[in-house]
Amino acid sequence: MTFSGTRERDSVSRSRRVNLPESVVAGRQYRDIEVTYRLATRLIDEPPGRPPSGQRA
Repeated sequence: MTFSGTRERDSVSRSRRVNLPESVVAGRQYRDIEVTYRLATRLIDEPPGRPPSGQRA
């Protein structure tokens, strides 16, 4: 996953897979599966007195 923009960010993601092997095979059908994916991201504050990244003073 990619994020566009110029600001610094701190991100973390987690996934939970049910009824899927660690490595899946392309073209194989899997039934009765569940995938839960969570993503959290936050912008990192710029130091005081400095304009945000990508902007001119």
